[in-house]
Amino acid sequence: MRRTAKRNVERISIDSEAGGAPSKINLYVGKTAVKFNIPEEEAVERLVDLIKEHGRWFDAPVAA
Repeated sequence: MRRTAKRNVERISIDSEAGGAPSKINLYVGKTAVKFNIPEEEAVERLVDLIKEHGRWFDAPVAA
């Protein structure tokens, strides 16, 4: 499973197929792994946190 948030050249992504522990994921910024062995249940929340840490998160505009 791979999910990616792209903006400009830098990519922040989740990868569960890179030889990590079963049911664990690693988070990447570009090609560099920055967080390791995160439980799959926490993956999306931790990815959002990482995107926010790098100033790449944008909330959807509120519909009028």
